Amino acid sequence: MRVLVVDPSSFTLPYDHCLCQGLSQAGCEVALACSQFVYGEWNQEGDYERWEHFYRLTNRLYRGRPSGALRSAVKAVEHGLDTARFVRALDAWRPDVVHYQWLPLPVIDRPALAVMGRRYPLVFTLHNTNAFHGTGKGIQARGFQQACRQFDHLIAHTEYTRGEAVSRMGLDPSIVGVIPHGVFDYYRQSLSYGTSLEIGMLEVLFFGVLKEYKGLDLLIRAFASLPETVRRRTRLRVAGYPSVSAQPYQLLAHELGIAESVVWDLRFVPESEVASVFVRATIVCLPYKDVDQSGVLLTALAFAKPIVASRIGGFPETIQDGVHGYLVQPGSVSELAAALGRVLEDEGLRQRMGESVRRLADTTLSWREIGRATADLYDRMVAGSKKLDESS
Repeated sequence: MRVLVVDPSSFTLPYDHCLCQGLSQAGCEVALACSQFVYGEWNQEGDYERWEHFYRLTNRLYRGRPSGALRSAVKAVEHGLDTARFVRALDAWRPDVVHYQWLPLPVIDRPALAVMGRRYPLVFTLHNTNAFHGTGKGIQARGFQQACRQFDHLIAHTEYTRGEAVSRMGLDPSIVGVIPHGVFDYYRQSLSYGTSLEIGMLEVLFFGVLKEYKGLDLLIRAFASLPETVRRRTRLRVAGYPSVSAQPYQLLAHELGIAESVVWDLRFVPESEVASVFVRATIVCLPYKDVDQSGVLLTALAFAKPIVASRIGGFPETIQDGVHGYLVQPGSVSELAAALGRVLEDEGLRQRMGESVRRLADTTLSWREIGRATADLYDRMVAGSKKLDESS
């Protein structure tokens, strides 16, 4: 089985890497078509080919520089050219299945999918049913739902996502299945980040690319409302690349009088340092305003950390409230503060929750099992498809 996994913008390289590894372990010959990782160096090696096919010019001109209208325009033009070149190159590799992870520009992707769909079975991992978490504007979000209908099968990570795909997006329930997201346990391979916390200090971790929908403003307000006795021995660490300006959040922390309690690590945290960031955390907090599933959540599971998160999307299918942490009403600063306070003030509770998270991680599907389930799906699709014969 020859499988081509496609993530043009390298939005989810950690997921792509683990999926490709799992597919390889299931006996598939795998290639990943992506672009240069814009947030930093990507050094993970795998048993699959990696083709940095997309956005070579854009990344050469703008890598490390803030997003802007000109960069977006150049990338949009290059996306069209690269996608056309990608479709022409498919016949040389002859995949049995083409498996997309993201559709950066559906208005351009749709004609390409129409061409590919006549020759190859198409699969799409529906990471989010709300395109770009509702932040995609104009050309970027237009046509997303229509593009989803061009795939032969869609994979959701949670029943929530599958339900949204069917009820809100109007997709045929027979072509939408669930294969859970795996735990990012490969991060545990190295520990090399900074110094340990001072004795007696606690740390609330907000991790990942900084985006508005992730609710950092809510966390800052909740942290500021914690009892002073708790705040004096707790830090809030914000670790991740700022795809939006961090200044409004920093000003908010200053206005609320907690600036000295917040550590701003505003950069892409290298793969080799992720483990130490999570090991030093007391709680991992995900106060998201919009989400289906989160790679940060699946990373927190790998390090057995209590989790405080919004009761939103697929989170309740993973986290049991009061067992693995707490789930709070999205947007509620008071509930978020109360949940953080309960965990921070009770060491025994933290230990029990951490152990529950560890057991959860141990019972979550491995990437080998996820690869096998995905390969089985491909087998069924290929067996029932005449596309490859017709394209010969």
